[in-house]
Amino acid sequence: MQKEVVIDLLRKNDPHALRPVSGGRCLYNISKRTLDFSLALLMLIILSPLMALAAILIKLDSPGPIFFKQDRVGVKRRRYDHINLLAENHFLLLQVPYDGVRC
Repeated sequence: MQKEVVIDLLRKNDPHALRPVSGGRCLYNISKRTLDFSLALLMLIILSPLMALAAILIKLDSPGPIFFKQDRVGVKRRRYDHINLLAENHFLLLQVPYDGVRC
């Protein structure tokens, strides 16, 4: 009963949501996956020196770990580990001093 209600709601909101994937979409999906993977790999290679420099600066500036790890809940309540650089006040050049005077 519940599945029928969900399927009916899907059909009402988006008639193409339950349509089977055609053979022409298969080539599109493969090429999109390949392009996504290659661009992500390229950006990882390009940005890895910048990420390494940020990690070194964080380690020199503050004691403790470089990375912050947190459990998060994603799609369909799947748990995953979110890992982030632990950078709080490390970009002091971007902070504008406030002297109490407003324009």
